[in-house]
Amino acid sequence: MALSTTAQPQQGAPTSSAAAAIRWFGRFQLLRLLGKSERTSSWRVEDPSTTQELLLVLPRTQPASPKAREHWDETLQRANRLRHPRLACAVESGIQDGWPFVVYDPRDDVTLAERLSNKGMPGIDAAALLIQAMEGLAFAHDAGVAHHDLQPYQVLIGEGGQLRLVGLAVAGELAMRGNESSQLAGL
Repeated sequence: MALSTTAQPQQGAPTSSAAAAIRWFGRFQLLRLLGKSERTSSWRVEDPSTTQELLLVLPRTQPASPKAREHWDETLQRANRLRHPRLACAVESGIQDGWPFVVYDPRDDVTLAERLSNKGMPGIDAAALLIQAMEGLAFAHDAGVAHHDLQPYQVLIGEGGQLRLVGLAVAGELAMRGNESSQLAGL
């Protein structure tokens, strides 16, 4: 698995064995787990080459076979070609040590989970967001693409209340079939 940990002291902090551990997924530094379900996990990550904060989404199970991985790639490519204001566009996708992943630019948006935990939400605002989510999902479904695991941490909300969904097709059915040893325990 591509997850690794290295200990590096924080700037200005004394060097000790209690230094903060930095976790990595390939070249991405894992900053904060946004959420995980049985099928997916989402992280705020940083690409050290650009110092840009991004959103990483990956299935919790590796594809069970090369054919399953090929199906995952094809479905994800179909999802990434969709253009709709309610669907976030992936900026990168790939495989890291056998683990498929998709990266999105969250811009300055917060996740629905972050928004609800910080401020709550009036019913009228929640209904407006639900309508936007349904618009994006209906567009994707009409194109033959399903989300498979919509979670509050995969719904981005912008300043003006505009919603974008991330993780479309990441938890595809064939990508989820695998044995227990291929489960991503830490992510």
